[in-house]
Order: sequence, then C-alpha cells, then structure tokens
Amino acid sequence: MTMESKYEKKIDDLLQENYQLKSSLQEYKSKENWYKEEISQYEQASSHGHGRSDKNDKEFRVKEVELKEKVSSLRHELELTQHSEKQHQDRIAELEKIVADNQRHNVECNDTKVDCDETLGINTGEQVAQLHDEITTLKAKFRTDKIELDSLKKETDKLRYALLEKDEELVNVKTECTTYCNLLEKARMENLELTTQLDVLMMEDEEKCHEKKGNSLFSELDDRRVEAEKTLMSQKNTFETMKKKNEVLKQHNQKLKMQLFTAMGRGNDDSERVQQLQAQLEQERIERQQILEKVNKLEENQEKVKLTDKLSEFSHQITNQTGVDKDYIEYLVNMLKSKEGEIEDLSRRLRIQSMCLLDQKNKVTEKERLLYAAETKKDEMLRKFQQLKLEKEQLEIELKPEMKKAQKPVGRTEQIPTGLEGIKEKNVSVLREKTTSENEYRGADREWALNLLKKVEEDKKENQIRSRSVRMSDDVDVFDADGHMNTTSLKYDENYKRLVRDKPSHGKVTVCTKKASEPKYKVDDCNTQ
Repeated sequence: MTMESKYEKKIDDLLQENYQLKSSLQEYKSKENWYKEEISQYEQASSHGHGRSDKNDKEFRVKEVELKEKVSSLRHELELTQHSEKQHQDRIAELEKIVADNQRHNVECNDTKVDCDETLGINTGEQVAQLHDEITTLKAKFRTDKIELDSLKKETDKLRYALLEKDEELVNVKTECTTYCNLLEKARMENLELTTQLDVLMMEDEEKCHEKKGNSLFSELDDRRVEAEKTLMSQKNTFETMKKKNEVLKQHNQKLKMQLFTAMGRGNDDSERVQQLQAQLEQERIERQQILEKVNKLEENQEKVKLTDKLSEFSHQITNQTGVDKDYIEYLVNMLKSKEGEIEDLSRRLRIQSMCLLDQKNKVTEKERLLYAAETKKDEMLRKFQQLKLEKEQLEIELKPEMKKAQKPVGRTEQIPTGLEGIKEKNVSVLREKTTSENEYRGADREWALNLLKKVEEDKKENQIRSRSVRMSDDVDVFDADGHMNTTSLKYDENYKRLVRDKPSHGKVTVCTKKASEPKYKVDDCNTQ
C-alpha cells in the first residue's frame, strides 16, 4: 500500500504540473489574442492615417512587421507548449495504466507474497528512477517556459508603451495636418486680397497714364474703358469671394441640417402616445374600482339570498305552526323569488355585455397599437427620406464642378437676315446645339420669326418705307490770299493739280488699293453723314 500511495502522490504532482501547463497555455492564447487585437487596431489606425508623412509610414510598417514576427514566434512557442502538454498527458496515461497494472498485480500476488515483493521491488525501483528523471526534466522545462513567459511579458509591456507613443505621435500628426490646412486657407485668402490690391494698383497706374494723355475724345474713351475694367475686376473679385463664402455657408448649413435630423430621430418625443397610455391606465383603474364595488354588491346579494332562505324557512315554520295569513306570506315569498330571478338574469346579461365590451376594447387597443406602429414607421421613413435628400444635396454640392465639366455646352448660332427677303425666307436666329444639324429649329424661335414677319408686313402697309439718297457735288470753296472765297469745280485739271500734292522725285511710292463691291442686298434706310 505504501508503493500505491507513492504512485498516487506522483500522479497528483504530474496532474498539478499538467494543470499549470494548461494555465500557461491559456495565458499564451490570451496573449496571442491580445496581440491580434493590437495588430488589428494598429492596422486600422495606419489605414486611417493617410495624411501622415512618408517617414511615419515607413516606421509604422517596420513596427507592424516586427509585431507580426513576434506573433508568429509566439504562435510557434504555443504550438511547442501544446505538443509538450500532449506528451505529458500521454505520459500520465501510461503511468495511470502502470498503476492499474500494479494494483491488479498486487491483488493477484496476495497468496505468493514473497515472490511478489521481490518482483515488485525490482520493477518499482526501475520505474521510480524513470519517474524521477522525467520529473526533473519536466521541472527544467517548466522553469525555461516560465523564464520565456517573463521575457514575453516584458516585451509585451514594451510594445504597449511603443504603441501608446505611436498613438500620441499619430494624434500630433493629425493636429499638425489640421493646422497646416488652416494656414493654407489663410494663405489663400491673403493671396486673394493681395491680387485684388495689385489689380487696384494697376488700374490706378493706368489711370495716371491716361491722365497724362490729354482731354481728347480717345483719352476720355480710354478713361471710361479703364473705369469699366476697374469696376468689372472689383465686381469679379467680390463675386468670387461671395461665391466661396456661399459655398462654405451651404456646406455648414448642410451639416447643421444633418445634425438636426439626427437629433430629431434620436430625441423623438411620443407625448400623444404617452397621454393615450395614461388615459387607458386611468380608465383601467376606474374599471378595477367598479369591479371591486360589484364584488362587494355580490357578497351583499349572497347575504340577502341567505336571508330570503331564512325567511322562507321561517314562513314555513309559521305556516306549519299557525294558519294565519298563509297565502299572503307565500305570495310575498314568491315575489321575492321572482325578483331574485330577474336580478340574476340582468346580472348575467350585464356580465355578457361587459365581456363583449372588454373584447371590443382589446380590439381597439390592438388597432391603436398597429396605427401607432404605422405612424412611427411613416415618421422613420420620412426622416430617412429627408436624410437621403440632404445627402443628395451634399453630393450635388461636392460634384457640381465635375458635372459642369461633363455637361455638353450649348452654343447660340445666329443668322443675320438680309432685308425683308431674308425674313420672308425665314432665315432667323435660332438656338442650336453643336451636335445637331443646321436644319433643326426650335418651334418657339420659328413662331417668333413668323410673328416678326407679320409685324413688318403690317408696318409696310401702314407706312411706306422711304429711301434716302445723298449726292456729293464736285464744287469746292477755295479761299485765296486776300481772304476771298471762290467756288471752283474738281473736274478741271488746274484745280485738281492745285489740290493734289506733288509726287516725290525719288524713293519708293506705296500705293494702297481698296476694292469696293456693291452690297448684295438693297439698303432701305441710310443714316445721315
């Protein structure tokens, strides 16, 4: 029995070691899961942090590779520990089998005690030595595993601190990005203001240059043109600034609308529904009070029934004892019984009607519940519709320049009519797309041309069109040295030679020729020259 106790003690020790190994294995698994979560969080943070610099990206990638390598090493160590645990379990099973065999052998060898003691002494001595060796090896492995576990814990702490530092760096990078964006916006606004100031200075310089030219007609026209350009530039700049402000305000308004609808969806107050439920609760309380009163009345009626039974018994006793007023007493008793029957019939009808009323109330409450569910669903769908509408407006605001680029331009081609004949031939100005053919007209422009033709014909009938002609004479007034005026004609050669300059004797003479052609259409009116 001492050998069996020793074996049982050794088996308990091995089981305890197995339990410790299992706990360490669970710790390894938990560490592995924690590493996986940290890696996933790190990957998410790295995926969200697109705005950081290339240097930080490289550092994060290197850290990610290191963490993955450490996780793979931890997995390998976990597999080794699982394998060693399996070996320990197999060894424990073998030892349990040996113990069972030894117990059976002890039972068999009770008769031959001496021989059994000798054989058991030899076998158990060898097995004990083997078990001692295995225990020492297992203890050594346990110590090494414990040391490795401590080192892994330290590494995990270091990695945690490193992750915290990297998170702080990421937050700093994000804040720097926001500050850079704000500075960029400020620089853009300053650039816009400087461009406006530069345009104003250039216009002032041009004004100074034009002031030096004089007060001729062309200088006045140039001054007016410069003023118009100046006003145009200032209006353009103000338009651009107002346009940008309008876009910013639209985006801000869109965000506020989205926040408003989300707040309305979250904080929906069902005050009407609460009031209905409170009214129903109050009605149920009243009905409960009425039912209690009815119960009390029923108890009183039962007491009255008992009294009537007693009265009937008393009347029978009286009639049996004395024959005075026997018919009258029986009449009264019958009247009481008939009234009680009527009361029972009415109470039965009342119970049936109350049950029907309760059924109708249940149906009404069910319909109200369905109606409330439909109304809530309708409100939810309306909120979703409004939210989708706001998202659509937001997308239109964001994609407005791209839509303008993708939109096909529509040009306006104009054909100038050549007098009344051209109007009669219906050569009118029409809106025409560049991709369509020239023969495709708009119906509205065609009607406008026909109306114009009718008006011209009516004006022609009412007032005949008058034509003006201008004739230039050849007579010229010439002043002599004394100041007298003489009228001469340009047709004579002498006067013509007098007015025309002499040609130069030498050098190249440039002759400019201008071709004149008769207009294709007949001029109806002529302005005064």
